[in-house]
Amino acid sequence: MSEKKIAVVTGGARGIGKAIALELAKAGNLVVINYNGSEEKARETKAEIEAAGGQADILQCNVADFDADDRDMKKYIIGTIGSMDMPMEAVDMGARSFHAYFLDKTEADLQKVRDQVLSCTQEDIRALAPIVKAVVEAGNRCCIGNEEKIDQNKEYFDEVKHVL
Repeated sequence: MSEKKIAVVTGGARGIGKAIALELAKAGNLVVINYNGSEEKARETKAEIEAAGGQADILQCNVADFDADDRDMKKYIIGTIGSMDMPMEAVDMGARSFHAYFLDKTEADLQKVRDQVLSCTQEDIRALAPIVKAVVEAGNRCCIGNEEKIDQNKEYFDEVKHVL
């Protein structure tokens, strides 16, 4: 059974982020376009997605300003864990095991990631701000995803490196 997924695209208002947002919307996902300072561009991207029959919303957020009360923080954690441990059919469990095997990931590795998510705090998220800022200021972007889609959109990248 296929469910519509929510895809949050950081920097989805322009450039490669926009291209990724458009592709995710074409694939039937609800796209949340995250932007920091270009609301007009985010609205344009949202309108483009909706004109093509997709669903999108915009969200302004700077990780340095992240603020959530206990209830919201629990919702974020539950949402993240829910996507990691969602019920799977046999074919999905097989695919997950296949990928884990070839990435040399054990159940202990997966549990470590779960534990990190469960212990995450607002301070942990805010601590990422200097790293994110340095990456953005250096003009770097990292795209993790479907190799075929990345190759189809390689004109948006100065360089494509396969790291796995």
